Amino acid sequence: MKLPIVNDYLAKLAKDFHHDISKSKNNDDIFVNLELLEEFVHRVPKNVLSIIKMIIKSKKPLQAKPLEKFGTEQFYGKSHDDLIEICITLLDRIRYFETKDAFNIAIFLSHFDNQVISKKAMDMLEHIAKYNYFYLRKDLYTQNMILCEMEKWNRKTLLDNKDIIFKITKELLEPSFGGESSDYNSITFHTGPLIVSDILKDIRRRTIKLLQKIYGGRLENYPTVH
Repeated sequence: MKLPIVNDYLAKLAKDFHHDISKSKNNDDIFVNLELLEEFVHRVPKNVLSIIKMIIKSKKPLQAKPLEKFGTEQFYGKSHDDLIEICITLLDRIRYFETKDAFNIAIFLSHFDNQVISKKAMDMLEHIAKYNYFYLRKDLYTQNMILCEMEKWNRKTLLDNKDIIFKITKELLEPSFGGESSDYNSITFHTGPLIVSDILKDIRRRTIKLLQKIYGGRLENYPTVH
């Protein structure tokens, strides 16, 4: 049950975090605020999205602060890349609430030179595409949304994102759903076949059509799934 008073309080707290982060001169303080925000990220997805965009789009990212020096080795605090990493973690937590923005931001980050960031963004894109038992809607909203975004791309963009598309379409063509839940002493896995509906058939058809645009209409050129 959502309590309006609690929601209002968390929304105000998220706005305070946004203000503090925008004025901060220290990546370490920003990182701590982002960690705190993670505790209630699902309650304020729009606020979190705004903070993520602010950090990623920063034109003058803060440099890592020099910390203690041991011998000849200088240690540093959090870098801007460290902030982006935790932003991806937050983005992954709100992927079903702000799907379109989460998808497009992850696509952008998947092309980062920093391989840790790039891989984390690609992993998140796989998470978005999965048929998750706990967020599986009859209209397959999430899968339809990301497919709509990719269908807007021209051939060059499709080719530039070929590896990413392969990972995403592999999930879209999966025949089953999955998910897990846990309590203090056990983990429960939820799996089963997807119900074959007209919506699912349409997503399958459009996914194959998208792959044909990349591989010249010849699906024998499509990479083998191992």
